[in-house]
Amino acid sequence: MASTVQAVASVVTAGAEVAGVLPTVTFLSPENVKAIYKELKEQLDFLRAKKKDRDDEAEKEVMTMKTSYEYNDWDQRVSKIDIQMTESLFFYKTEIEKIDKWTDMPQRIRLGAMMNNDITKIQQLQKELSEMRNILVAKQPDHVVKISNAPDIKGFETLENPMNTILSLLKLGKDVRGIQIHGILGTGKTAIMQNLNNHEEVANMFQIVIWLKVSSDKLDVIGNTKNFSIEELQRDVMQRLNLDETIAVNQYKQKIWGTLKDKKYLLLLDNAKEDLSIDEIGFPYNWERGSKIVITSRFKFVCPSLVDRSIKIGVLTSKEARRMFSNILKPKDFSNNAFIMKIMRKVVDWCHGLPVAIKIVAGYFKFRDTESSWRNGLNTLNSWPEYGDDKIKEMCRSLSFCCDLLKDAEKDCFYYGALYPEESNIYKDRSLDCWMAENFLGSKGESGRQKGRYMLELLNNLNLFEEDEHKKCVRMHKLIRLVALHNLQIDGKHNCLVLSNEESLDQQNMDSWEEKHWISLADNKSLNTFSNSPNCSVLSTLFLQGNSNLKSFPPSFFKQMKSLRVLDLMGTNIETLPDSLMNAINLAVLYLNGCINLLGLPPDIGKLELLEVLDISGIGVDIVPPQIRSLKHLKRFLVSSSVFSETNIFNVISNLTELQELLIDTKSEKGIYTWGIIDAVMESVKSLRHLTSLQFRFLNDEVVDVIKVVDGVTRIYAHKEDNIKFFVEKEGLDSGSFQVFIGCPISPDFKIPKCERFQRYVKYCNGRDRSPAFLKLISRADSLVIDNHYDLKHLSEFEFSNSSPIRGCLLEHCNKIKYVVDHYSILSNLERLYLNDLLELESLWGGSIHIGNLPKLKTLKLSRCPKLIEIITQDAVKDIIHISHGAGQKPLVFPNLKEVVLVDMQNLTSIWENDLLEWPALKKVEINKCPALHHLPFSKDNAVRLTSIIAEESWWESLQWTDPEAKQHFQEYYTVGNFLANSISLHQNLRISLSSYSYTSILYCVIEHAILLTLPSAGVWQIFGYLIPFFHVTSCLAGGRILLDAWTVDSDAQSGLATMRQQ
Repeated sequence: MASTVQAVASVVTAGAEVAGVLPTVTFLSPENVKAIYKELKEQLDFLRAKKKDRDDEAEKEVMTMKTSYEYNDWDQRVSKIDIQMTESLFFYKTEIEKIDKWTDMPQRIRLGAMMNNDITKIQQLQKELSEMRNILVAKQPDHVVKISNAPDIKGFETLENPMNTILSLLKLGKDVRGIQIHGILGTGKTAIMQNLNNHEEVANMFQIVIWLKVSSDKLDVIGNTKNFSIEELQRDVMQRLNLDETIAVNQYKQKIWGTLKDKKYLLLLDNAKEDLSIDEIGFPYNWERGSKIVITSRFKFVCPSLVDRSIKIGVLTSKEARRMFSNILKPKDFSNNAFIMKIMRKVVDWCHGLPVAIKIVAGYFKFRDTESSWRNGLNTLNSWPEYGDDKIKEMCRSLSFCCDLLKDAEKDCFYYGALYPEESNIYKDRSLDCWMAENFLGSKGESGRQKGRYMLELLNNLNLFEEDEHKKCVRMHKLIRLVALHNLQIDGKHNCLVLSNEESLDQQNMDSWEEKHWISLADNKSLNTFSNSPNCSVLSTLFLQGNSNLKSFPPSFFKQMKSLRVLDLMGTNIETLPDSLMNAINLAVLYLNGCINLLGLPPDIGKLELLEVLDISGIGVDIVPPQIRSLKHLKRFLVSSSVFSETNIFNVISNLTELQELLIDTKSEKGIYTWGIIDAVMESVKSLRHLTSLQFRFLNDEVVDVIKVVDGVTRIYAHKEDNIKFFVEKEGLDSGSFQVFIGCPISPDFKIPKCERFQRYVKYCNGRDRSPAFLKLISRADSLVIDNHYDLKHLSEFEFSNSSPIRGCLLEHCNKIKYVVDHYSILSNLERLYLNDLLELESLWGGSIHIGNLPKLKTLKLSRCPKLIEIITQDAVKDIIHISHGAGQKPLVFPNLKEVVLVDMQNLTSIWENDLLEWPALKKVEINKCPALHHLPFSKDNAVRLTSIIAEESWWESLQWTDPEAKQHFQEYYTVGNFLANSISLHQNLRISLSSYSYTSILYCVIEHAILLTLPSAGVWQIFGYLIPFFHVTSCLAGGRILLDAWTVDSDAQSGLATMRQQ
C-alpha cells in the first residue's frame, strides 16, 4: 500500500495548493485517489493508537505524575486533527464515491493533494511523538486549593475582625508560629478558616497552603472526641502534596518532611479535638522560613505547644444576627409590618447568635408571609425542650424545630441524606432514585421525580441541604447531619446503623442488623469482610460505596435480604457479585459504577425483575450480558461508552421498553466524542416510547443532554435529519413543546434567544437534505433557524403550507439563497424574520406577490446581505399597487410590521423607492452602517406610529428628504445610536458566530469556492478576507482548511474590516 501511495505522491506533490498553482501532472486515476484515501485512514488509525497508548500510561501514573506541557500541546493538536479528519474523511468518501463520474482531471489532482497534505500532517505528529523525551513529569501540588462553598463573612465584624487579626499575626515573623481559633459549636470557626484559606494575601505570603481536617465532627453526645489517626492524617497530606500513597506507610513521614523541608507553608488544622504532634505527621518545624499554623477547636486547651496566640469566637451581635436573618429572607422585606418585625426580633434572639441556627430558622420563616404564621412559628420554637450540654443545645433545638416542621415524606427524605458520609456530595439524581425506591414520593415515573425535585428545593430553601455551584449535588452541613442522626435515632421510624470512616464493624454491630431498615457503611476504611448470611429481613437500604478494601462477599450474603431496595457498591473493589444477590427480589436501585475490578454481572441478573435503576459505568468489563434485556421495569440505565464496541448492547437497549433515562459515561473530553456513537444510540432508542433523557458524561463530569424532557418540553440534539425520525413519529407532536437542534454543536448552557422563544423550536445547522421527517417536524414548528445550509435556495423549498405555524424564522450563512419565499407562499403566521449573512440574497420574494403575503410580520431584521439592493421592489408589489389604485387606496405590503432593523447592509440603496406605501403599524426603525441608503420611504402621513429612529448621526444628517416636513417631523423621534458601545461587543459576537461553525462547514466553503469555481489563490484569500482582520489565523489554506484555534481579537479589527471591504 505504501508503495502505491508513494507512487501517487510522486505525481501529486505535497505542496499542491487547493486553489493555487497546480503542479504539472499527466494522469491520476480513480484507483490512485482511493489508494491515498486508504493510506490516510491507516495513518490516522495508527496516530490514534499511539495517542491511546500514551494516555493509558499516563492514567496508570495519574496519582503522582502528569503529562508534560510538550505532550499536552501535542495531544491537543492530535485531538483537533482527529476531529478535522473525522469530518474530512466523510467529505473525501463522498467525493470518491463520485470519482468514476469525473471527467475533469484537475479535480482528482486537487482531492489527492488535499489527502496527501493530511497524511503529511499526521506523519509529522507521529514523528514528534517518537522524538519526545518527557511525556510524564512529576506532579506539583497546587499552591492553594480554594474552597468553593466558603461562606461570605464580609460585613459581619464578629467573624471578619478575627480573620483580619489572624492576617496581621501571620505577618509578624518568628514571634508568632501558631494561632488558635476556639469557641462553641456553630459560631463560624470553620467559616473563618475557609475564608483564610481563600484569601489572596495568604496566597502571597506562603509557598503552599495546606488545609487538613483533623477529626470527625461527631459531638460528645454521640460519643467521639478523638482526632483521626496519624496514618489517616498522613494519607490526606500525601494526597494534598500529590505524593505516591502506594509506598509503605512507615515512609509517609519521611516523604512529607522531604517535600516541605525547604518550603514556607501555612498549615490550617480544622477541628482539633485533642493534642496533636505535627512532627509525627511529617511536618518540619520551618519557623525560621516563616511557616505558620492555624488551628480551630472547641477547646482552648488543645495543642498548647503549637499555639502562641489564641482567639475566641463569640456569637453574633444582635445587630449582626438580625442582618444575617434578613439577608436570608431576601427579597422579602417586612420592615413596614411592626407586628412581624417584633416577632422577628424574638425569633432572632431565640437563635442565640449562632450562624448555623440563624441559617436554618430563617430558611423556614422565609416562606411565612402572614402575621399568624409568624406567631405560630415562634410558639413552635418556644415549645421545644432543651437537651444536650450547654455548648450544643441551641443547635439541637434549632435543627429539631425545623425537622418537626417537615411533613412525614419530607422528613424521610431529609433523614435519608444523613446516611451519606460526612460533608460528601449527594447527587440529586441519586437522591431521587433512592427516595422513589423507598416509596417516599408516593408516585413513580416523571411525576415522582418532579415531586422529588420539589423536595430537594424545599430542603435547600430551608438550608437543611446546601446546593453546590453546579446545581448537580447537595450536601448536609456537618452539624446538621450529626443532629439529624441523633433525631433519627429518637424518631424510631427508621431503625438505622451509620458507621463513619473511623469506626470498625464488629460482631455486635452485625448482630443488630436484623432490626435495621437502613445501614450505611460508606467510605469505611476498616471494612473488608462480612459474616456469611446476616439476618436482614427488614433491611431496605445498604450503603457500601467507597470501601476500597471490600473485594468480595460471602456466597450467601444477600440470602436474607428480600426487602432490600437500594444497594450502593460504587467504587468498591469487588470482583464478582454472589448468586445470592438474586434473592433480593425487591431490589429497585443497584449502583456498581466505578467497580473497576468487577469482571462481570451475574448471568441471571434478569431475575431482578423489579430493578428500576442500574449504573454499570466504569466497571471492569465492556460486555453487557443480554439478560439485562429482561429487566422490563428498568427506567434508568447508566453505562460506559466502551460497551458500544459490541453490537449486542444496541439490541439490549432497544428491548428495555420502560426505559426513561439513559446516560452514557465517556472517557473523553467534551468535543472528542464521535457522533457515530450518538447516532447509533439514538437509533437504538427510537422504539423507546417512554424515554425522556439521553445524556453523555465527559471526563470533567460535565453532562450534556442529547435528549431531555423537562416540564413537558422535549429538547433533542441530532447529528443528522434521520435521527429525529423516531421523535416526529411520536404521538402528541402537534400539542407538545419541543426544541430540536440538528447538526448543531451540543451546548448544555445554550439558551434560546428571546426573539426566537416560541413553543416549538427547530435549529438546523450545516444541512444539505430535506428528509420527510424534517419536513414533518418543521410543519409543526413555530420557530425555525436555518444556519449554513449548503443547498437551500429559498425558504419555500421546505414546502410550507400557507397556514404554517411558523412565527419566527432566522436564516443565516445560507449562501445559495437568492430570495426568501416565492410569490405563492403566504406564511400567514410569520411574525419575525431575521436574515443574516446571506451573501447571494437579491430579493425577499421570487416574483410578484399578492395581497395577504406575510400578513402578520411584525419584525424584519437584515444584516450583511451584500447583494440586496432594494428590500421592496416595483416588480414584487406591482400587483398590489394595481389592485390598491383600482380601489382608490394606498398600497399596503406589511400591515402589521412594527420594527425594521438594518445592520451592515453596504449596498442597500432603498427600502422602497417613494412614500406611496402605507406603514400603519411601524413603530421603530434602526439603521447602522448602510452607507448607500440615502432615502427613507416614510412620511408623517404613511407612518403615523413611527416614534423611534435610531441611526448614526453622520448618516442621519446626510439623509435626503423629498418632503422637508417629514425630516422636521421625525427629528423629534430620532436618537443617535450607541454603536460605539455595540462595536466593542461586535468582535465577540462575530467570534461566537464563527466558532459555532464546524470545520466541515469551513472546509465545504473552501471546496465550493476554490475547487468547483476554480478560483485562483487570490480568490481564496478573498473568501477568507472577512475573517482575517478579526482573528489570528494559525494555519491558513492548509489543504483547503482554515484552523481558527486561537480566537485572538485584533484591536484594529474595525478599521481592518473597512479596508478589506474597500479593496
